[in-house]
Amino acid sequence: MTNVLSQKLDGLSKTTELVADQTTLSLAQALSAGRHIPSIAVGSGGSLASAAFFNRCRRDVSDKTSALQTPMEFVLGHEDLSSIAVWLFTGRGNNPDILAAVDAAILRNAAQIHVVTSNPEAAALRRLIGRENFSGHYVAVADEKDGFLSTHSLWAVVAALVTATERAVHGVHSRDIPALLQEKLQRRLLPDARTSLRRRLDEVRPTDTILLLTDPQLDAAAVTIETSLWEAALHPVQRTDFRNFAHGRHVWLAQRGDSSFVLALTSKVSADIWSEISEKLPATIRRQTIQISDGGRIEAAMTMVDALLVVEALGNRQGVDPGKPGHGAFAKPIYEAAGLRRLSTKLVAPVRHKLSAHRISDRQETPPTDVIESYVSVLEALRGAEFDALVMDYDGTIVTTDERLSPPAPAIINELSRLIGGGVMIGIATGRGGSAGEMLRDVLPPDQHRAVIMGYYNGGVVRTLDVNISEEPPPVSPIMQAVYEWLDRHPGILHSDGRRSSVQVSIDTDRVADLANFLTELKKSPLMESGEIRFAMSMHSIDIVLAGSTKLNVLGYMSSKLSRSVTALRIGDSGHHMGNDFELLGHEFGISVDRVCHRPNGCWSLFGSNLRGPEALLAILRASNVVRNGVFQLDIDRLISAGATSEG
Repeated sequence: MTNVLSQKLDGLSKTTELVADQTTLSLAQALSAGRHIPSIAVGSGGSLASAAFFNRCRRDVSDKTSALQTPMEFVLGHEDLSSIAVWLFTGRGNNPDILAAVDAAILRNAAQIHVVTSNPEAAALRRLIGRENFSGHYVAVADEKDGFLSTHSLWAVVAALVTATERAVHGVHSRDIPALLQEKLQRRLLPDARTSLRRRLDEVRPTDTILLLTDPQLDAAAVTIETSLWEAALHPVQRTDFRNFAHGRHVWLAQRGDSSFVLALTSKVSADIWSEISEKLPATIRRQTIQISDGGRIEAAMTMVDALLVVEALGNRQGVDPGKPGHGAFAKPIYEAAGLRRLSTKLVAPVRHKLSAHRISDRQETPPTDVIESYVSVLEALRGAEFDALVMDYDGTIVTTDERLSPPAPAIINELSRLIGGGVMIGIATGRGGSAGEMLRDVLPPDQHRAVIMGYYNGGVVRTLDVNISEEPPPVSPIMQAVYEWLDRHPGILHSDGRRSSVQVSIDTDRVADLANFLTELKKSPLMESGEIRFAMSMHSIDIVLAGSTKLNVLGYMSSKLSRSVTALRIGDSGHHMGNDFELLGHEFGISVDRVCHRPNGCWSLFGSNLRGPEALLAILRASNVVRNGVFQLDIDRLISAGATSEG
């Protein structure tokens, strides 16, 4: 009786006939639309081979990077994907791992999301319906009961991708790819061709470890062999390219050559590299080579069939049907386990943002910080808090760094004026001098100026907004005079003297000859070592300030004015460990609209990288509801919604 895998292989011609014009057209359009941005192809099991073959085809359309990942790799990634196309490959599209990857693509703000599946009713497709950046690509199969190795699903994707790539590359001058594939497929499926391949593998023993050495252009075929041999429990497999094998893995053959078989997949391009290695291996090492004429996508597609035929041949040698190998009672429970899906839904944008900072910091904390639990705690604290003050950074928060010489947006001014009108005390803690006050006096109603507390020069000078510090400057500190003299003695590390005030020196980072060297020299300076000065960094400058200068002075001024402690919402953009908002935001009510630090209980972004700067501030201000005179609360649900609707 013909085994299941052989039956599935015999029927591949019918699936080739089903490569639909509409499917390949949508794939061709998607390949063309994404050619200018990097991509990530995601798949597991046999679909990982589909994803690998996609990357092979995409290289003929785009010169941008194409990464290959499993769903778990993808879910645990933390990079922003707003300029990356994500391609998700799945046979039936219902397993929890691919659904976790769908959730992650949404939460990570992918520029494009594509799902390629042989199931038009796939849950992965339904999850994405209605999203502007989503495209679903259905590839028909002739046999939906596809066997353990999903043979028809794999070949349907391969045939569709080759046809679509032809359209994307050649347009109206495309060849009839399905007919070409059909011709080559039928030749490979002839009984004589399969018998010949089986004979070439006669030396493989049931107990052998397969060393699968490959031309990287044939990675998809190699992944197919590796995955299938493991899934059918035929052989342990070690897959690598020819030269990586030469960097140490050859020891396996030296120690275990009697129980190893080398299978090489090569093209004319890489044949000499393999020959050079093969000639130097001991004659006792059993080996076989599958070589294609070139590394083109059509030959690469046919090598996918060769890979399946290799699996068929090795299964026949052991009397095992790779299409129905038999599995343990634990197979279904672990396949359907939803742990990755649960984790993916918890890794919302703010959590990913904080995890990234946590990884960068690499603090060895005992006990380890549970960032997800910390996020829940911070949200609940913000949800239940009543604030009687709002303290904000200026550059990067109220205005963008690029537009710091322009006034704040009218929408932000309107919201600030609304809160002031509700009796809320407003504080601005900025690294700037008087220019920030001049901007705000021009746009806020004059009768509200005294209600705004300005902390100029990182809190070195605190005044109400109605006071023009250009007209009433503080005296020059002797310590700051010593800073001027130190800078004058080190002219080689700066391209300019910086902006010098009585309590601070601000230096644009692009005016520093060597930033790392400058910071090293500054830290060694006598005034730094004595603790009389410190420095902080914003997105565009380094501020050298007096030790007593801190943005927290704004809060101290407010408390003194009210004769009690204030409960302030604190907002800034430079919350990382060297940022000038690090101290201000190091509190459970500290919110960053850009960079965050590793600390779990403060300095969170509510939007991750989905909303930044003034846009994020505006969302927070709009969610700030005055509940009685001088007191406001945050509408947390509105903020979460604002972050979610900005994705993708």
